[in-house]
Amino acid sequence: MLGCTSLFASALMTGGVGPWLPFQMLVSAWIGMGAGFLPRRLDGRWEILALVTYGIAASYAFGILMNLSSWPFALGIAVPGHEGSLSYVAGAPLLENLHRFGVYTLLTSTGSWDTGRAITTSVALVVLGPAILTTLRRASRRSVIEVS
Repeated sequence: MLGCTSLFASALMTGGVGPWLPFQMLVSAWIGMGAGFLPRRLDGRWEILALVTYGIAASYAFGILMNLSSWPFALGIAVPGHEGSLSYVAGAPLLENLHRFGVYTLLTSTGSWDTGRAITTSVALVVLGPAILTTLRRASRRSVIEVS
């Protein structure tokens, strides 16, 4: 919920509203949901390692899903030195379109945006993770929920 609503609020404040925003919000919500499925019984370095591993996987998954949201609609994608187009071809065999999508993703985001996202996420989790987890656990212990 936090990833979804924070992206929406950020887009409104910065003027970043565009056709990509609903896809970013949906994918961010999925990534937040996936983080909720991580094991809760890990301690110390194992917990940080699990978070870093998930952060790397989520960084690349975000890029792949965001590319998948626009790739079928992009027309005429050609790369010098590569025969044929990288665009989606309606009616083409599934493996042929998956190959095109894989090359498209590798060339457009995996080597740059996704890898940069994975590195910065990992560094932030290693450096800030222990302090943030301690703070969140303390707030969790002090919180009281009353059901009336």
